[in-house]
Parts: sequence; C-alpha cells; structure tokens
Amino acid sequence: APCGRRSDPAVGPTRTSCPAAAVKTLVAKVGRLILVVVVVTFLTQLLASFVPGSLDEILAPFATNQTRAEIRRDLHLDDNVFLRYGHWLDDFAHGDLGRIYQGAQGSAPVSTQVKQGLPISLELMGWSQLLALALAIALGVVSAYAAGRWPDRLASGFSFTMLALPSFALAFLLIYYVSVRGGLLP
Repeated sequence: APCGRRSDPAVGPTRTSCPAAAVKTLVAKVGRLILVVVVVTFLTQLLASFVPGSLDEILAPFATNQTRAEIRRDLHLDDNVFLRYGHWLDDFAHGDLGRIYQGAQGSAPVSTQVKQGLPISLELMGWSQLLALALAIALGVVSAYAAGRWPDRLASGFSFTMLALPSFALAFLLIYYVSVRGGLLP
C-alpha cells in the first residue's frame, strides 16, 4: 500500500504506515534538537561574555593569579565569543565536557562527576518511574470502577493537580513532609 492517507469506503480515511516517512520525521526532529542545543549553548556562551567582571574571578574567586591564568587559557577567555564557542564545541564533540573549578582544591573533569552521579540518578529515576506507574494504575482502576462518582472525581482532581504542580515545588513539599516532619529519611 502506498504511504499516506487512503480511503476505504467501509472504514473511511485511514493512515497507512510508512517507514520512509517515519525516518524522515525522526531525522527532522533530531535536526531540530541539534539546532536547539547549538543555539542555546551559543547564547549561554554569549551571555557569559556580558557578565560583569572576569569569568575566571567568578569561577575561582580565591585562586592565585597563576590558577586564574590557567583557567583563562583552558576556557579560552581571551578569545572572542565565536572562537571560544568553536573551541568548546570541538571539545564537546570529542567528549571533553569541561572542568569543574573547586577553588583551592583545583579542578576536576565534569565527566568524572557525571560518572559518579549517573548510577545514583538512574536508580532514582527507575524507582520514581515504578512508583509513578503503580500510582497511575491504582488511580486508573479507581477511576474506571467508580466512573462519574466522587472517587473518580477525586482521582482525576489529584492527577490534574500533580500534573499542574511544578516538579521542583513538589520536591520541596516531599522533602519537608516526608523527611523533615515525618522523619522517614535521614
């Protein structure tokens, strides 16, 4: 069957699957994603050049002049914003995510920090997805069983409230009530 829409007199207009169209859509979405990443990272680089003061002083306020000179050299702070962005983009493309400047302790590669935090973040994400799935199934069963009655309206209201609540606000509420007031977490 050809890709696109076709009409079946018994069923009406239907959409047929088309692998070429799916690939084209995927390529377009990935292209837009790359464009957004490039624009956002360039604008971040541009805004950093407008920060009052020197970036090396902001990154390491108590560092020695030698350390600040190394930071200026590593981050190409003496170059214009286009060259600096080009250096960053080249480093990023080669897997160098940069360095974290830790004052007197020196600096550490960002990739090391990511490798240390990634397993914990993935575990937390997995548990939160399982909890969300369990809660969604329970609320869905309640809503289906009591359709149109108060349990359905309560479950729907709770769901819409949770969707509308910003995640950072929910995080603060959970930390306060579960950990601080409830004492359930250290």
